[in-house]
Amino acid sequence: MAYIGNSYYYSLTETDEESEYDCYYDCDSCTCDNCIFIKDLHGCLCCQDIPETVTKTEDDGVSCITFHPGFKAVVLNPYVLETAFCGYHPHQDFDFNYRSYRYTAYRQLVRWRWGYLGKNNRVLLPSCAIAKIRETFSQYN
Repeated sequence: MAYIGNSYYYSLTETDEESEYDCYYDCDSCTCDNCIFIKDLHGCLCCQDIPETVTKTEDDGVSCITFHPGFKAVVLNPYVLETAFCGYHPHQDFDFNYRSYRYTAYRQLVRWRWGYLGKNNRVLLPSCAIAKIRETFSQYN
């Protein structure tokens, strides 16, 4: 399976998420023009460098996975995320905050593009998607 590693996973802990997002830099290697360098993570991994996301962008004629209509519907829709969270954590209290939305959005992206990975299998996420998820769910408290 491509891009399995230990640098950035879809399932960040709350402390990791808070401490790692305070500094963004432009990515010179980005070909989708939406990536942001993420300090202390994998740096910058463009969606156009990941086979699981590039096939979707090419098939639907978009330059970045964040422009794909499926990204907005599956990864950024709060109602979808609330429903998905209940499926991922059926015995957990349903109290959503921005961390819950972001965590679930990362999982939804993985499920949408890679499918079910299985326990302890992780993939690196594209920087553009991480940035869009953080931007979208920064105001939820």
